[in-house]
Amino acid sequence: FGEASLDLMGGKLVPLVGLRYFKDDRDSAGVTRVTLVRDAQSASWDNVSPRFNLSYKPDDQLLLFFNAANGFRSGSLQTGAQAAAANAALGLPAGTIRSQIEPDKLWTYEAGARWQSPGRAFMFEGSFYRTDWKDVQTQFARAAVISVANAGDYEITGLDVGLTWRTPVDGLSVQVVGNVNGTKITKAPAALSAATAIDVGERIPNVPKQNFTVAASYERPTSLFGGATLKLYSAYAYRDDQIDATTGGRSGELNDLTLRAGLERAAWTVEAFAYNALDDDDPAVVAPASAAYQILYPRRVGVRGGRNF
Repeated sequence: FGEASLDLMGGKLVPLVGLRYFKDDRDSAGVTRVTLVRDAQSASWDNVSPRFNLSYKPDDQLLLFFNAANGFRSGSLQTGAQAAAANAALGLPAGTIRSQIEPDKLWTYEAGARWQSPGRAFMFEGSFYRTDWKDVQTQFARAAVISVANAGDYEITGLDVGLTWRTPVDGLSVQVVGNVNGTKITKAPAALSAATAIDVGERIPNVPKQNFTVAASYERPTSLFGGATLKLYSAYAYRDDQIDATTGGRSGELNDLTLRAGLERAAWTVEAFAYNALDDDDPAVVAPASAAYQILYPRRVGVRGGRNF
């Protein structure tokens, strides 16, 4: 791996070029975990991944950038029995899911900006991105059988935004971060489309359309316990619903509220907390066949203390 950059316009404009070479040789055979028989298989994959970046910093407050990068994830091996069991469990024709999983590759293009006001009372960063993802490795689970298959091509466009505000109230800061995106399956094996949620034109599984977090923190010295510092923190996180790859079932929207209030003096701290304060119990992940689902940990309220050494 290597990168080279050049300072232009007194260091305000910086073009960068990077290059990475990757090679992976794999062999699989024998018996592991007592009963799992691994087929005698071997495979080799390699890739050259370039990266291009251009940044422009006219002053200490503003940075503009563009980035284009190629990504590569090596292939892998699974047993023939595992692939056959997965095909049977999903109702797929034999050979749809195979013992050898090919690499997936992508190109990502991103343009964005970072800005901070004099004195850093406001800090903003945002970027728009586009990703073209080929031969995506996707995990499927059904009837206690877990397997991986190359599930076609995906397209992703999105916007990331972050804002931090150090308010005029001494010790109070507010932060907002969020993402909105559009995803689309542009190519999919016909057999997988017939049996799963992997279908051309549909949203990508396990990717919510939007998510955001709003947080506030407050810190100030007090006269309590000989000069302890009061620390308050709250954060609300939202995540839109998402689709399960195997069944097409949708998870719920997540609404997670965290609250903390504590005192800190020297090495000692004491803190009251509430996690998942809204007691949100919508399914965060829908399991295969929608027979079960995962939720956030139920509401937890308590007090804890600590000492740093």
